[in-house]
Amino acid sequence: MSSAGLRILLTTQQAMEDTNRPDVTVKGANKDIKGVFAVTGFDNVLNVE
Repeated sequence: MSSAGLRILLTTQQAMEDTNRPDVTVKGANKDIKGVFAVTGFDNVLNVE
Protein backbone atom coordinates (compact mmCIF):
# COMPACT_ATOMS: atom_id res chain seq x y z
CA MET A 1 0.00 0.00 0.00
CA SER A 2 1.38 3.39 -0.95
CA SER A 3 1.54 6.46 1.25
CA ALA A 4 -1.10 8.02 -1.02
CA GLY A 5 -3.49 5.17 -0.23
CA LEU A 6 -2.86 5.54 3.49
CA ARG A 7 -3.43 9.29 3.23
CA ILE A 8 -6.78 8.75 1.49
CA LEU A 9 -7.89 6.33 4.22
CA LEU A 10 -6.82 8.74 6.97
CA THR A 11 -8.51 11.73 5.30
CA THR A 12 -11.69 9.71 4.85
CA GLN A 13 -11.67 8.58 8.49
CA GLN A 14 -11.18 12.17 9.68
CA ALA A 15 -14.05 13.36 7.47
CA MET A 16 -16.30 10.65 8.89
CA GLU A 17 -15.44 11.72 12.45
CA ASP A 18 -16.11 15.38 11.62
CA THR A 19 -19.63 14.54 10.42
CA ASN A 20 -20.42 12.08 13.23
CA ARG A 21 -20.63 9.13 10.85
CA PRO A 22 -19.49 5.57 11.56
CA ASP A 23 -15.79 4.74 11.34
CA VAL A 24 -14.16 3.46 8.18
CA THR A 25 -13.94 -0.33 8.12
CA VAL A 26 -11.44 -2.21 5.95
CA LYS A 27 -12.64 -5.71 5.12
CA GLY A 28 -10.83 -8.52 3.38
CA ALA A 29 -7.33 -7.05 3.65
CA ASN A 30 -4.61 -9.65 3.17
CA LYS A 31 -1.94 -10.26 5.81
CA ASP A 32 0.56 -7.95 4.10
CA ILE A 33 -1.84 -4.99 4.17
CA LYS A 34 -2.78 -5.79 7.77
CA GLY A 35 0.94 -5.74 8.54
CA VAL A 36 1.28 -2.29 6.95
CA PHE A 37 -1.63 -1.06 9.08
CA ALA A 38 0.00 -2.49 12.22
CA VAL A 39 3.41 -0.94 11.52
CA THR A 40 1.94 2.48 10.67
CA GLY A 41 -0.56 2.47 13.54
CA PHE A 42 -3.53 2.58 11.21
CA ASP A 43 -4.95 -0.49 12.93
CA ASN A 44 -5.64 1.88 15.86
CA VAL A 45 -7.34 4.44 13.62
CA LEU A 46 -9.40 2.24 11.29
CA ASN A 47 -11.53 -0.83 11.89
CA VAL A 48 -9.61 -3.63 10.17
CA GLU A 49 -11.46 -6.93 9.81
